Amino acid sequence: MKGYARSETCKKWLKDIKGGLATSKTCEIHILADHESKGLIVLGEQISIVGSFAIVFHEEKGKPYTVFNSLAMYRINPESMRTDMIDDKAYYVFTIAKDSLVITSDTILINGDKVYPSLSSYSFYGRIPWFYSYKKSDLTKLYLTATEHTGLRIDEVPSIIMLLSAIQARDKNNTERSIRHLSNYTEDDIKHVPLINHTEGVTHNFSRITNAYQADGMLAAVSKDEVGETTLIERVARA
Repeated sequence: MKGYARSETCKKWLKDIKGGLATSKTCEIHILADHESKGLIVLGEQISIVGSFAIVFHEEKGKPYTVFNSLAMYRINPESMRTDMIDDKAYYVFTIAKDSLVITSDTILINGDKVYPSLSSYSFYGRIPWFYSYKKSDLTKLYLTATEHTGLRIDEVPSIIMLLSAIQARDKNNTERSIRHLSNYTEDDIKHVPLINHTEGVTHNFSRITNAYQADGMLAAVSKDEVGETTLIERVARA
């Protein structure tokens, strides 16, 4: 993302302490605003957000940032909040004051109903946040700790997400061509195509016809059904 620089060195301004995660510099949390409608952001007297966000040190040179990657819910207590449009997507931007807590609890909130909404947003609808990197496999890594953070057994999901990410990532100048077919490319060359997009999401007529059954197929791929019962993911998806 132009204007920002991903840098793991900015983690030196973050410190785990008893009671949460503290910052020694003023920073911002960037998270997709439409996560609120999916239950991945809860605004109220207490604010909770899913751990899929960027911490941006916007007052520092180069605007360095680091990425949080977890399906757990975290409580935050920002100094202020606003909505910004970045690459045609709305983001909630929470400002965290210098020498205060970015995350206000050292206890994560485990909730099994966060898997499908995130999968729907990122894979079905292709709403990949600006701070996620295809080259760094950020979307896949989001699900690596999903069992620990959601309480659901979804061992096979990371490999499925890796496949879906490869299908979604296209050359923005020719969306019928997968980005992996280019020898040299940057994140700015990528367009993430929604899997539900029957025009760009598939490349021939047979796939366009069978694509109507895509949601059922993806649910079957990520759901464990060892006892013949409807899984939690399926119940949430069909609610």
